[in-house]
Order: sequence, then structure tokens, then C-alpha cells
Amino acid sequence: MGVSLDRVKSLTSGKVKNLKREESEALIKKLHIRGDWLATGEGPMLQSEGERELGRRMDLLKLATGKAQIEGLEPHHTRALQEILFYAELGDAEALRRALTQMQPDEVALVRSYRSCSEDAKVRLIQQAALLSAGLSAGADKKKAVAEKSSGQNIVGDNAIQIGSVTGKARIKNR
Repeated sequence: MGVSLDRVKSLTSGKVKNLKREESEALIKKLHIRGDWLATGEGPMLQSEGERELGRRMDLLKLATGKAQIEGLEPHHTRALQEILFYAELGDAEALRRALTQMQPDEVALVRSYRSCSEDAKVRLIQQAALLSAGLSAGADKKKAVAEKSSGQNIVGDNAIQIGSVTGKARIKNR
């Protein structure tokens, strides 16, 4: 508990009627004594397994939060780092995987915009994104980006990339 042997003797003999705050916290944390029992003497004395696990997770969260406070990080980066540190310390691989792949604010905005589009607009948005990611611009360079219409397909692309839609579903194909 971080107290002298004389203090422990005084506590256990009943000479001391009130614990210091730090002593109460140490009993709760190190011996898994329930705080309400310590205060009132009523109910179960020891914490349940669930209460101990909650306490452990709260300690890990506090540690991760402290480590993630790095000056110069944007708030969303601080939050992502806190989650990564917490799940790594917890040993939760699936939650860690999710934290590592979470979207940035601009990606979230793009997904929200996509979801509010009509089906046709979604197809065009996917086509435009594919062209841009390939270093092409839709319609800017007529020699590279050729649009043709055949058998219900809208195809835009060059020799390497073909982007189109069939029956309203987007399709990206490398030739």
C-alpha cells in the first residue's frame, strides 16, 4: 500500500478510524476491495471478476490516453493513437485491426457524400475516382480517356484501365 509498517499496525488494530484517500485507493486497487464496502461495511467485501476487469481496462485506458497526448497531433490522430495503444496493451487483435484501419475525416466525408448520391451518380463517382487514382482525368485528355457506348456499357479508359458500368453497377477492369 506504500505505507509504513506502523501505519498498517494502527489500521489493523483499530486505532485509526479513518483511512486517508490514498490508503483507500490502494486497498481498492491492490487488494480488490469494493469501495462501497470500505466506506459502509455493507455488501460484498471483494470485487467481482467483472469489476476487477473493468478496473484493469480503466487503468489501461488512462495509460493509453496519457501516452497519446503528443503535442502537434490533430485531435482525430490523438484519438486514433489512444485506441491503438489501448487495444495493443489489451491484446485485442480484432479491435486493434479496426483501430488501425479507421477512416480519416476526409474519407468519412467522402463516404457520406457517396451514400447520399443516386445510383447513377454513385457509378459516375466510382468511375471518376478510379480515373483520378490512375492518374487520368475524365475527359481532360481525349487521346487517353476514350468514352464508348456499346451494349449498355459506358466505358472510359485507355489501354491499361477500363472503367464502366453494366446494369447500373460499377465495374473496374485492367486490360
